Amino acid sequence: MLQNTKYKILLLLACLPLCGGAQPVQDVLLRQQLSVGYKLNSSWSVTGKYFLYLHDNASRFDQSVLGLEVNYKIFSWLEAGVEYRRSMNYKQDGHEFRYSLEGEYAPKKAKWHLKLRTLLEQSMDYLDADYLRARPATHVWRNRFIGAYKVSKKLDAYVVTELYLGRKSGTLLLEQANYGLGVDYDLKRRHSFNVEVQYRDYFNKKKPADVIRVDVGYKLSLGYQKPKKKKKKGHDGVEERIGE
Repeated sequence: MLQNTKYKILLLLACLPLCGGAQPVQDVLLRQQLSVGYKLNSSWSVTGKYFLYLHDNASRFDQSVLGLEVNYKIFSWLEAGVEYRRSMNYKQDGHEFRYSLEGEYAPKKAKWHLKLRTLLEQSMDYLDADYLRARPATHVWRNRFIGAYKVSKKLDAYVVTELYLGRKSGTLLLEQANYGLGVDYDLKRRHSFNVEVQYRDYFNKKKPADVIRVDVGYKLSLGYQKPKKKKKKGHDGVEERIGE
């Protein structure tokens, strides 16, 4: 009964865009991501990222983005992050700073877990004080929820929804909502792959153009790894786990 309830909840979250009066889909985007992460210790990690965005039904170049992120694990269930991204395209390059806090709820011995991330996104065209006085940076407050289920030891499937809030005339307004399904696949601890499909619903625009975005990513993880529990034989010849 509990298992069926979980699947019903996941299905409901996935179908939310169908119930929200969303606009017709105008385009299909593709985002390809390559990441290299280095874990300094059990708390600190640094990740370099490269993104390639395609639009017009994933047939034309949109932009490329370089990113650098630093994360600090405050508790086993809570992590803070700071990230800088530099976007480059044919029209206008841009700079973006992100400040995030993510919490995770993962019951012991359960195959499912939940994540909630709140993030402040600060965007600007130039890193110039005079320019920013005339055209201040824009700010977006994003809140993302993920519900994941461990299909196997290496494969996780999840649903995700994220809300974007922007300020206009001193009021916070809903600008965008994303709904998606994805899978994470881990290979030999250091290699991981991700595929995610999102429906991106836009609000408070003169001509909203909702899109579907497909994300494909690969990450190489280097540095510190949590030691595996060693085994030793007891006096009766039976193996015992150290530390248990």
